[in-house]
Amino acid sequence: MCPTEIRLADGHAASASPPVQGLGDKIASLLLARSPLGLLVRWVAGIRASVHAKLLGAFMLVALLLIAMTAMSLQTIARLSRQSQLLDQAHARVDSSREIQHALAMQMNFTGMALLLRDEGTIAKILVPEGTQDVAVNDVIAVLAADGEDVKAAGAGVASAPKTAPAAQAP
Repeated sequence: MCPTEIRLADGHAASASPPVQGLGDKIASLLLARSPLGLLVRWVAGIRASVHAKLLGAFMLVALLLIAMTAMSLQTIARLSRQSQLLDQAHARVDSSREIQHALAMQMNFTGMALLLRDEGTIAKILVPEGTQDVAVNDVIAVLAADGEDVKAAGAGVASAPKTAPAAQAP
């Protein structure tokens, strides 16, 4: 670098070396020369307004962008919350269907065992009235008397029907 000579106001000559550009200066000059950011800076510089007005406009623009981003984030959170609720409901339905499947498998097993064993017996007492709906699984619906057992004695020692309401008769 060769020093450049500068004439001062009093007539004396002074020499100074050109300023050394640091990395930050090089990056700034590259961004301003070869990116859309440079076009934006030149456009804003060409606006006939004070620096304070330009800064205020830029601040308002950034604040507006932040508000828009917040609104979009809230919409996204609301959609995710709704999807989460739907997933929880589906999970509850799967759990209840598994419970029903398990109860049905147990009932089928009991029925299969009864058919295999062919345990002969006589119905001593029917506990559930005819037309009763919604009888729960594992409720006692009848009493069986074993072979040789007194049917009346077997039926007398049992309480009445479980607590289920009979079906309403249509007029």
